[in-house]
Amino acid sequence: MKHFVCLVLVLLLAAAGASAFDIVQVCDPQLGMDGLDHDKTAFAQAVTQINALKPDLVIICGDLVNDPKDKEAQAAFSAILATFAMPVYCLPGNHDIGNEPSAASLEAYRQAHGKDYQAFDHKGWRFVLTNTSLWKQPLSGESEKHNEWFKTTLADAAAKKMPVIVAGHFPPFTETPDEAEAYFNLAKSTRAELLELLKAHGVKACLAGHTHLNTVLDYQGIPIATAASPTKSFGPPLGFRLWHLSDNATPTHEYVPVK
Repeated sequence: MKHFVCLVLVLLLAAAGASAFDIVQVCDPQLGMDGLDHDKTAFAQAVTQINALKPDLVIICGDLVNDPKDKEAQAAFSAILATFAMPVYCLPGNHDIGNEPSAASLEAYRQAHGKDYQAFDHKGWRFVLTNTSLWKQPLSGESEKHNEWFKTTLADAAAKKMPVIVAGHFPPFTETPDEAEAYFNLAKSTRAELLELLKAHGVKACLAGHTHLNTVLDYQGIPIATAASPTKSFGPPLGFRLWHLSDNATPTHEYVPVK
């Protein structure tokens, strides 16, 4: 009987460990911002390090290139993207679709990079990848669809008791939840609604980019995390964020410099 109990405990522990996995958050590769040759080299080095870590997947939180009309930068991004050894999910930033997105800029992004927002499930977690530009600068006919999709997707995950990761480009706030709207955050009314939805639907972390800084803030137990770019930082070393996910727990994470 004693041996049977021990065997059951071992199997339970093994099952719990089987659900643990890693993901990587990359922010603002923005090829062409700091010189295309430099940016390609730095981004390629980041990919080499990420491949060595063997995460399950990578999320790139927007600003893939500095100028979406720069065909050389777009081609370089696509070529480096193909060297990842795991699935990669790209989100649009304001440099990809403009500070005021249009139907034309959205279509150009979708043609070049695929969906501008989507959700998927992986090992019991739901990943909700947003187009935050449609919150920052609403676009008639697009923002309404995005908002409805976001609420429905979160509600479905909550009904299934799934832990959720939300990712986007613009962070809700950069210092405090009640700060004034500025270039790097969302409008206060939009932010308040978003934060309420995050809290109400079991969101475990909110991943963002845009700032080129390495910050981890907190909203009622939900980490709001950015990472400095792998190509152009505004202070911290170039790098990316490695997340460790397990069961329904709050994820842990660490910043990994590009070397």
